[in-house]
Parts: sequence; structure tokens; C-alpha cells
Amino acid sequence: MVRGVSISAMRGHDQGWIIRRQFSTSQAVRYRTRNAVVSSVTPNSLTSDDHLDLSGKKAANLWYRRTAHVYFHYDFADNFLPFPEKTSGFFYYHSPQNAPLFAGGMRFRVCPSNDPKTFQDGFDLLKRNGFPWEISNWRLALNKTSLALGKELVNSGTIQSNVLRLCRKLASQLSLHIAPHHVVYALKQPFPMTLGVTRYNNPVANETKMTRGYMRSRIVELLGTDVFNVKTGDVAHVCFDLEDGHPVIRLLSVPPEYVGKMKYKVGDTEKLSFNQGSGYSQAWDILKNSTYGHDVYG
Repeated sequence: MVRGVSISAMRGHDQGWIIRRQFSTSQAVRYRTRNAVVSSVTPNSLTSDDHLDLSGKKAANLWYRRTAHVYFHYDFADNFLPFPEKTSGFFYYHSPQNAPLFAGGMRFRVCPSNDPKTFQDGFDLLKRNGFPWEISNWRLALNKTSLALGKELVNSGTIQSNVLRLCRKLASQLSLHIAPHHVVYALKQPFPMTLGVTRYNNPVANETKMTRGYMRSRIVELLGTDVFNVKTGDVAHVCFDLEDGHPVIRLLSVPPEYVGKMKYKVGDTEKLSFNQGSGYSQAWDILKNSTYGHDVYG
């Protein structure tokens, strides 16, 4: 189920994936910017005063209801990258349907004008890896620089108070003190995997347990010497799945420039094996018993 990102923002195909790029990060970087002030992050309550232009800015300071603020960047690849050109629109809180409470966060909807009525015509800002740019619930619950914003979002009724409490409770099971980049909670849920790596140990969770999905896989290995040419931050999209009742990892998409350079083709799977009682065994128990759907873009 696609929630929050228009399908035209990123379309997968049988060769690779495409990020909607009518904007560029190649323009001059604007290092200084006024504070970004918004009074609402609820789509139905947005006004033209909540419209912001982040184009070319390397960083910005968001004030919510002039009470709480958070300092944020666009993305990182060796250095912090500026927001792409034509990044103007609205911050909004995104809560995916048929997902655990911890899923969701604040996203940025790129819109054609400052009229809130154009919100539905816009698309979510994506990171370089093809997943939505987001200040996640995990960050609002765990990162010291975002705690005040999380508290104010609860005070305004935007987030239920038990959402951030749940994030902190689950994070404590792995002694996490900062937000994880990606948490998998359903089969077929896409997640990023750095090209060329053979190990995965990101968190897997439901609403009662969080563990690390330790595993080894060659699903994103490259051919020959191409492994030495991977750029920082370049990822493939993969997911966990079942095939003939056996756990597998599936290659969903790769960046266009890596098509033909991978050991596996898009759509291929690799069987996973693990010892009972291992971290991955526990993670698989969570996934195979999951009743959640998933947000296509994470």
C-alpha cells in the first residue's frame, strides 16, 4: 500500500529504480537561512504561511508553533548535501495505515504552489536512496536534538503519547540511544541495503519486541571490480519474503547506473539460513507472524 508518496515520485521497473529528479543539488548552496516556522503539520490544517522553500539550503532550523524546534539536513554522502532545487512545500506528519504504532514521522511534501489545496498534487521529498526524507518517530523519541519537537507534537495532539513511549521502550531492548535508520516490521517491506555489503544487522520489530536481524547475503554483490566504484550512500532496495515456505531476501531494485553490474538480477531471491535461537531466527519469527501491511517506501 502506498501512503504519502505519489506513485509518480518513484516508479520501480524491471531494470532499476528512478527518483523523480526535476530538481538538482548542483546549484550554489545556501548556508544561511531564516528559521522555518510552521503552525501545523496536519494536511487539513495547513495554511499558506506553513509553506517553506528549502531549495539549495544545506541546513535549516524548523520551529513548530514557535515553541519547539529541530535542526535538520537533507542527506549525507561524505558531507552534508543541500536540499535539491525546487524543494518547496509543506512539512506534514505521516502515519501509515495497517502498521505498528512506531511507524511514521514528519515528511516534506513538495507542492507546485503555496496553496495548501495543492498538497494532494504534490509528492514526498525523497532522499538519495529513493526512500522518503523523514524525521521519524524514532528520532522524535530518542535523539536529544528532537525531543522537544516530539513533546510538542504530542501536546498538539498530532502524535499519540503512547507512540513515542513505545519507541523508547523498544529501543531500550537493544540499548539504542539514537534513532535507527530503518526498522523492518513486515514481509515484502522494502528497505535499503548498501551495494556490495554481505552483512545485514538492522532492527526488526513488532509492538512488543525489537531484535537485530543478523544475516549474511550476497544479494547486493557486484560483479568483478565494480565493487570498488560504489559511491557513498548508493543502495539497492530489498525485502524479506517467503518462497516455497522458505525465508528469502529479494532484490527489488537497483540504481540505473548499476544495472548489469550486479550478481543478481532485479526480482531474484537468495535463500536465508540461520541457527535456531540466533538473532536472525528471532527476527524471522517476528516477520513471519506479522499481521501488518507495509508502506511501499518504508
